[in-house]
Amino acid sequence: MYFKNRQEAGKLLAQKLKKYKGKNVVVYALPRGGVVTAVEIAKYLNAPLDLIITRKIGHPYNPEYAIAAVAENGDLIGSERELELVDKEWLRKEIEHQRLEVKRRREKYLAGREEITAEGKTAILVDDGVATGLTLRAGIRELLQRHPQKIVVAVPVIPISTAEIIKKEAEELVALTIPSDNEFLGSVGAYYEDFSPVEDEEVIKILKAYDRQRKEKAKQISSPIVAEQIDPILFSFSTHKYMVEKLKEIPNLSIGKFDLERFPNRELHLILHTHVAERECIVLGSIAPAEENLVSFLLLCHTLKKEDAHNITAVLPYLAYSRQDKKEYQRSYATALIGDLLKASGVDQVITVDVHSLHIKQLYPIPLISLSPAKILAEEVRKLNIKDITIVAPDEGAIKRAEAVRREAGIKNELAYVIKKRTANGLKLLELHGKLSKTVAIVDDILDTGKTLLACCKKLQEKGVQNIYIMVTHGLFSGKEWEELWNYGVKRIYCTDTLPLPRQVSSKNITVLSIIPLLVEELKEEYAGVFTIEKKDRYSFFDYDEP
Repeated sequence: MYFKNRQEAGKLLAQKLKKYKGKNVVVYALPRGGVVTAVEIAKYLNAPLDLIITRKIGHPYNPEYAIAAVAENGDLIGSERELELVDKEWLRKEIEHQRLEVKRRREKYLAGREEITAEGKTAILVDDGVATGLTLRAGIRELLQRHPQKIVVAVPVIPISTAEIIKKEAEELVALTIPSDNEFLGSVGAYYEDFSPVEDEEVIKILKAYDRQRKEKAKQISSPIVAEQIDPILFSFSTHKYMVEKLKEIPNLSIGKFDLERFPNRELHLILHTHVAERECIVLGSIAPAEENLVSFLLLCHTLKKEDAHNITAVLPYLAYSRQDKKEYQRSYATALIGDLLKASGVDQVITVDVHSLHIKQLYPIPLISLSPAKILAEEVRKLNIKDITIVAPDEGAIKRAEAVRREAGIKNELAYVIKKRTANGLKLLELHGKLSKTVAIVDDILDTGKTLLACCKKLQEKGVQNIYIMVTHGLFSGKEWEELWNYGVKRIYCTDTLPLPRQVSSKNITVLSIIPLLVEELKEEYAGVFTIEKKDRYSFFDYDEP
């Protein structure tokens, strides 16, 4: 049996579990993929949904090779032979480290929500598929610590040898397909048409949406009074007022009001004019320049949280300070600091466009959703209607986003890219990889001073390129150096409106593209009670393989 996606697998499993509908049941998911499958079961059974978080323990010399798995409190599960061979002190520290990581993830996914007790209930443990079963078995041991009446394991696919082990450790196994070991395709993903990675943000969004729906149902059942208003309120700073009218397309969205003033001593002071208790709040703006915008943004978020806003989503189309993401000796580490400040001010999640690097998501202590403008940029490539065009990445960091645009635009020519190398005497050289057409489109995330793009354009001209189009997500246009681009074959620059075009910049040969459709689509799903995320390239460019 093959499945279209995790959602379909969950719905099929739900039918096999219908005898538990209306019973005293709790559905537990193994994140991340298991959450997407489990929510379909929980919805069908009208049961609460919680998490059992497990972590594998990799071999000290090959971390990808799992020798054991642990949960937060349950027993260690693993290969006795492998565990005997590793250093005992290393193993003790690794177990402690992974259990701390489980606790950290529980806080991130559930934001302090109390665990749902399994005592005396039927606990249904769900994953999106099983191969060796180490993490699943660790999850069973964790559940046993919570004293359920019965443990049911529900998975779409599991090989027969693993199934035999699970049947001994749980009271019941429900599976849609149990191939023999010889017939097992080697990985769970092979049984799915779409087995794209599940992000932390998806897990959090699914859990929040499901909790919200259950609360609303409970209110409707227990009281004839109309359920409390949870429609979102949008607060926008003047930097992004131009987006507000279009964002009104979001159903039931209302516009919040506030004033930002200064005391005589120049300290900022914020006055809120909208009641926000128990409401969903969206804050749209910028944190650059930080000397004013960051403090204003944090003040508003902190005030909303102080006034008991239920949830605060920071929409920062351009995520400033995202290039200070390296922990270097005696240098500022601003990316991590900004994440900490946003969390401390009450922000529950951040939505941005084209985050500078995947590493930034790991630095932020709250979910960071990065929307990909690949379709928007690719549409402009198609509009050029140039049959022989090459997409170029100006450095290694831009390779994946450039490849995303190339694929989306349907360009058959392979990607070309530039990498920087240093010689023995420290000189920096640019190496160009790939074949070039006479016309190219350079794709990058930021045009700041333009130094990287200038170096790339010079290299391309040396190789005989005649026409260059530049496509970037964020147009900062700092200083004057970037203006030299017009002298190196650049015909037009495309950027999005993640931040307003600087006043001093002439838009004669610059096309500004709207990212509002991305924000509308994301926020509609965020506040429409949508439980499943099916768009593979929704969150970032980083799903694409490098050439």
